[in-house]
Amino acid sequence: MGKKNKKVLILENEPPLARVLRLKISNRGGECEIAEKAEDALKELRKKDYGYVILNMLLPDMDGFKFLEKIQNLKQRGTVNKDLNVIVFSYLTQDSDVESIKELGAGKIFKKGKDQIIDIINCVA
Repeated sequence: MGKKNKKVLILENEPPLARVLRLKISNRGGECEIAEKAEDALKELRKKDYGYVILNMLLPDMDGFKFLEKIQNLKQRGTVNKDLNVIVFSYLTQDSDVESIKELGAGKIFKKGKDQIIDIINCVA
């Protein structure tokens, strides 16, 4: 079995939360970068071979649905890691949203205010 890619891009516009995620993942041996805007994240994903993106669906420059669509297109074109896993951590978790998020390729969905950060950390590191 191949080695798990522990490079994680955190796409989160709440800096304190992003820093906590980075610290906890780094403490487990993961490599982390933080992006607060979707366009910055897309540029970063084209530059490095990330294994995971932790995505907040509510971003200042693009909604998470559009970001997930762009990731799918980039995977199909071979511009980003085809095995990139997207983990959603957001308040936007109504049943209809969850269904759409899954259809757009997100692997796991965690609800802010309900799920624990450690559950996300366990997924990536």
